[in-house]
Amino acid sequence: MEAENLLPSESESARRVRTLAKLNEMCRDFVKRVYEKNNLMEQYSEENPPYQLRTFGSYRLDVHLPGADMDTVMIVTRHIHRDDMFNDLYVAMQARKDITNLIKVQEARVPVIKFQMDEFEFDLAMARLSYATIPEDFDVTDDKHLKNVDQQSVTSLNGVRVTDTIRSLVPTMKTLKYCIRALKLWAKKRGVYKNVLGFLGGISLEIMAARIGQLYPKALPSRLLYFFFFTYSQWKWPQPVGLTEVIANSHDLNLPVWGFGATEMSDRRHLMPIITPCYPAQNATANVSKSTLKVMQEEFTRAKDICKQILEGNAEWSDLFEPLDPFSKASVKPTFVP
Repeated sequence: MEAENLLPSESESARRVRTLAKLNEMCRDFVKRVYEKNNLMEQYSEENPPYQLRTFGSYRLDVHLPGADMDTVMIVTRHIHRDDMFNDLYVAMQARKDITNLIKVQEARVPVIKFQMDEFEFDLAMARLSYATIPEDFDVTDDKHLKNVDQQSVTSLNGVRVTDTIRSLVPTMKTLKYCIRALKLWAKKRGVYKNVLGFLGGISLEIMAARIGQLYPKALPSRLLYFFFFTYSQWKWPQPVGLTEVIANSHDLNLPVWGFGATEMSDRRHLMPIITPCYPAQNATANVSKSTLKVMQEEFTRAKDICKQILEGNAEWSDLFEPLDPFSKASVKPTFVP
């Protein structure tokens, strides 16, 4: 893993922490400005500030590769509006010399501000609670809080909820994180890493690996990698992969859930469902097609055979990560839809 530069250095990890601290200060100052503008400073508390900055995704799971971007969400009270973020905070960021490549994506399904700070790329979203203050025991994975947010905030919170739920459901993250990093390298080298193209994305790989971690809680990383390929080379798709039971409804929220309600019939046509582990459950691999599934099945089988040879002493780890020949029969030609 060190030879492939899969492990962030201590200095990079320390720089990430310092950069996140700077972003937290920006969010704090932004929230204070909005409270001052609206004459609400008597409701502002330094001990229990009306915002939280949360990370999610690969960084939160500690499976990020060196130089990877960081997904963040700012959770705020009802006194802060999304327009405030795109006006006040965005303008404040424009004035900073340590922030570059600043873009606001206001009309997206998950509205975000994209930027680069101290050489790290960030996506910053916002989730707005209808509470006047954020409860001290606030648990983002508790479904009851979804009753107190708008639809865009549900989507913005989803990444944090999924990541924290994975952490709580898998007791083996200490060893599993090495397996996940290796899987990301394998998927990129073998040309099966890109969700929008119908292959695996970061979250789908993490859920698949987490399921193996649940099944083999005492296995070492090398064994987890073998069990991953052994399991999914024989998986009976479209049998879904999940970490917990899918809940059809919670707290009478009636949000769209994979496999239930109005989308049930179309969901059942998904070829390789990898289901997120919290309400409302969604398929992380909805873009998989027959051709991309065939390629991934071939790659799972190839990797399983190589891992078996490695464990028997008849192959090297480098064989597993050999780059895919783009002209091989396993490569997929792009499909253009008029």
